Amino acid sequence: MTNKIKRLISILLVTVLFLLTIQPAFATGNKRKIDDYSIEELLNLSVQEQENLGFYVLAEVPMRIPVSNTDGSRVVSYIDGTWRVLYTKANGLGFYMSGTTVSIGPDLIKNVSGTDYYTSYSDNIERSCPFSTTALVPEQSIYNTTYTYDFYDVGTYLDCSVGCYFGVVGSSKPIYWSATTQVTIPKL
Repeated sequence: MTNKIKRLISILLVTVLFLLTIQPAFATGNKRKIDDYSIEELLNLSVQEQENLGFYVLAEVPMRIPVSNTDGSRVVSYIDGTWRVLYTKANGLGFYMSGTTVSIGPDLIKNVSGTDYYTSYSDNIERSCPFSTTALVPEQSIYNTTYTYDFYDVGTYLDCSVGCYFGVVGSSKPIYWSATTQVTIPKL
């Protein structure tokens, strides 16, 4: 009889310990924080959900870049993507670049590198933030997120721009793209 009681007590203790370890995952009010999300997950949230986390997309600039074959005689595909200007309570001003090859050919992106520039009209100083992402194996899509950790007052007006090169398998040279936009820092 004592062995049966010991087994029952052991099973009961193991069950209680198991329930105590998984309980926080199901507790109410156990909300995800901004650091619990990837940048892609954040971008897929509603604007209200983003703002509740302190994440703001201040501008989106779409791109469609033609990719020529190795001798430059014809367009074989395109890079479609978006350059975004971001602002978070935790990281300040940031930039996100995404690019995906589409259409005609099966071209793969090897890398993207460039520099994000930003000028605050309150101090009129141009700052820059270089970035670079290289795929270990060339892929159809490539992404880069860079935060400056510069924080600005509400209502600060910024002039933002980017200049970057995409390296594509099958292209004779890196493909250049640039854009400019203006943003205003929101009330957080």
